[in-house]
Amino acid sequence: MVVCSSCAELLYPPGAKFCAWCGTAAPQWAGSLAEDREALRALREVDAAIDEVLENSQVNLKVAIDHDFIDQSNDWAGIATLVVPPAHVVRGATISGHWCDQGSGNQKGRVRLVLLRDGALVADAAVPGLAPHGRESFSVVLEGDVMLAGDVVAAQIIVGGGGGHALKLKGVKLVLDATPTEALAKSGYVEADGRVTQLSLYECESLAALPPAICGLLALTTLKLEKCSGLRALPDAISELSALAELCLSECESLVALPDAIGELGALKSLDLSFCRSLEALPDAISGLGALTTLNLYQCEKLVALPDAIGELGALTELKLDECTKITALPETIGGLKALKMLDMTDCSRLTSLPAAIGELGALTKLDLTGCSSLAALPAAIGELGAL
Repeated sequence: MVVCSSCAELLYPPGAKFCAWCGTAAPQWAGSLAEDREALRALREVDAAIDEVLENSQVNLKVAIDHDFIDQSNDWAGIATLVVPPAHVVRGATISGHWCDQGSGNQKGRVRLVLLRDGALVADAAVPGLAPHGRESFSVVLEGDVMLAGDVVAAQIIVGGGGGHALKLKGVKLVLDATPTEALAKSGYVEADGRVTQLSLYECESLAALPPAICGLLALTTLKLEKCSGLRALPDAISELSALAELCLSECESLVALPDAIGELGALKSLDLSFCRSLEALPDAISGLGALTTLNLYQCEKLVALPDAIGELGALTELKLDECTKITALPETIGGLKALKMLDMTDCSRLTSLPAAIGELGALTKLDLTGCSSLAALPAAIGELGAL
């Protein structure tokens, strides 16, 4: 989905140079739906694992519900869930059918849809009012504009406490309106929200190198490559993904290094390198990640040191270095991380000292040095951490 940076309306037609609503110039990375399709085709052709992921991505998009619920509670309770799949155009979720309560007495039954991300509530939409005494139809839509791959859409109900209450759902369907982007390419179907903005290639273990074709997905904002255990490198063309805000490389255990081109991802906010146990160093070019707020290096066991360039990440708020067991010190430039709120160095067992510049981290509220068994003393400057 490509939206106008000024008025937040969808850009139409795909590849439009200006917003039809307010006239603002489209982002330079907008590209076109045809380019997205060509990139996905190329990905499928060059790697069988990617082809399988994209081919099998349309799963569990509908759930039927036909049940009389009698559990006595005034709290929301889940009755069905759907997971947003990768490489899909998601328009929203709908729950519809017929409902009624026990037929007399107080009305308490309710129905809603919620969007959950890592267990946290992101959005919700409830059927107006309470379940009627007599059977009536209902329908409610949860819009898909904030849905990401891996999010959970859940149908929830309240039956009502106090005794004798029931909520009867008949012929009810929970439907996730999501179409694989590749299916759009095959059908020739085109509309404004048909761009690929999230792509997950989870557990493509045979993937040794990320095909440059992926860099044709110019609207991509989220790229997840978790457990691609054979992945050894990223292409220099990664720099073309100028809209990329989240890059997850967790458990890419063969990844040895990042290309200098990583520093050209000016929109990147989150970089997850946890469990990259072969990663030996970060490039100096990381200084170019001006928007980066989260850097996760948990259990990067071969990482010996952070580059001096780390101090140029002015937007960084969270730095996780726990169980980086080869790190012996932090660079003096660490003091440049003026926005840093959390520094986790749990079980950095070879860490022998902290630089005096640690006292310059005025925004730091959490510093975890648990298990740093080689750390003999703290610098006097630690006393300057007023927010700690």
